[in-house]
Amino acid sequence: MTKFCRQMIFLIQTIFRENLEGEKMNDDDNFDSEILKIRARIISGESSARAEVEAAFAKFRETENLHALLEILPDSAFAKADAIDAQIKKLREYFAQQNPAREIIEINEGAETDSGLPSTDAIGQILHRGDFHLDPVTNLLLFTAQRKELWDKKIAPILALDGIVLASRNWWSTLAYQGYAQGVSRKLIENMTREFLPARYIRPDKSVILTIDDETRVLRTTSRSADVANDTFDSRENDFFAKANAGYFQIAKEFGVEVVDAGGTIDGVFAGILAGLKLK
Repeated sequence: MTKFCRQMIFLIQTIFRENLEGEKMNDDDNFDSEILKIRARIISGESSARAEVEAAFAKFRETENLHALLEILPDSAFAKADAIDAQIKKLREYFAQQNPAREIIEINEGAETDSGLPSTDAIGQILHRGDFHLDPVTNLLLFTAQRKELWDKKIAPILALDGIVLASRNWWSTLAYQGYAQGVSRKLIENMTREFLPARYIRPDKSVILTIDDETRVLRTTSRSADVANDTFDSRENDFFAKANAGYFQIAKEFGVEVVDAGGTIDGVFAGILAGLKLK
């Protein structure tokens, strides 16, 4: 059972007065602050807090959609549609405090929206269309085209001004997914990337790899999209993600990159990222 599920059960027990005072929480659960805030509101007799949790569970029982549970925790690590996005936001805040004079931008390779440019959003939308049934090599070509657009029009100009670029993904994602998971030649992936992108892109100044278990991945995927079955990547079977995950660990070992467990709270994961990036 995931930490999220245990904590939601804890809230329900609180509602039914089964776990109010004196019950010690397991340190391993690392309860999220938002869970504790909601529990405190329930204990204090705040009817709206109890109603929020009860309504969420009623909706979950009716629809069997995990997103119904996530809606009551908008600021919780377990409610984030994408943990990477949450961490990028915190990194931006961190770097803004440390470097107030430097411009900071965010790049989200592979995304359908907010990737960085309208043109790259359009490419992302094609990539995620499951009904297109794109060949893995075609995906490689599209990802490379998207990256070149982002580098030429967004990343390089900012770096030239000594700005900071926060990227949620890079070509290692293609190496993991199209390479390790789908069997595209590593040599082809590397040659394609080196042909169109410079060395500074290929080896970022600082990097970290986030990993989560299958339960958490499914939970976050379900919360992120109501149309998982039609997404090129989210609709894949567990075996696909297992191969990609193994690929990421191999990439981390090869490039000397720290791996951080992203299954915990936002603040806990962020602390691991700062340590992995050697910023703390």
